[in-house]
Amino acid sequence: MSESGIMIRTVDGSYSDLLAALHGECFDKVWNRDSFAALLAMPGSLGALAEAGDGAVQPAGYILALDTGDDWEILSLGVRPPHRRRGVGRALIDAVLARMPEDRRKDLVLEVAADNLPAQKLYEDLGFRPAGRRPRYYRRGDEAPVDALILRRAG
Repeated sequence: MSESGIMIRTVDGSYSDLLAALHGECFDKVWNRDSFAALLAMPGSLGALAEAGDGAVQPAGYILALDTGDDWEILSLGVRPPHRRRGVGRALIDAVLARMPEDRRKDLVLEVAADNLPAQKLYEDLGFRPAGRRPRYYRRGDEAPVDALILRRAG
C-alpha cells in the first residue's frame, strides 16, 4: 500500500463483474461484464484496480487503457463517489504511465465530459491539454447531450 493508502493492482478479465459494478457506481450509461472482458482480452490492454480504505480495504476505482500502437488511450476511468478527491484517479493514471516504456513513451489520450470540471482539473494538473471536441457525445437520459473534450498528454 502506498503512502496515500491506495494500492493499485493490475487486473484481467476475471475482474469483469467487479469492474462493471464499479462502472455502474460512476456513470449513467453502464458497461456490462462482457464489455470489460472483451476489452481486457484485447492485445495491449491494461486494467487496474485501486483499493483504499480506512481500516477495511475496498475497491475505490479502476482504469482501463489500451496501447493503440500510436498512443495509449484511457478508455474508462472511474472512482467511486466516497473515494473521490483523495488521489485515486491520479494513482490510476500514474499506473498507466508507469506501464509505458520510457524509451518508447507514447502520448496518452482520453475523453471527458465538458461538464465534468473536477476531472478536467485533475487531467490539467497531470499535463493533459485540449486536443479536440466531440459535440453532443455523452447522452444522459432525458438531459441535453454533453460534448466530450479530447485531451492529450505528450509522452
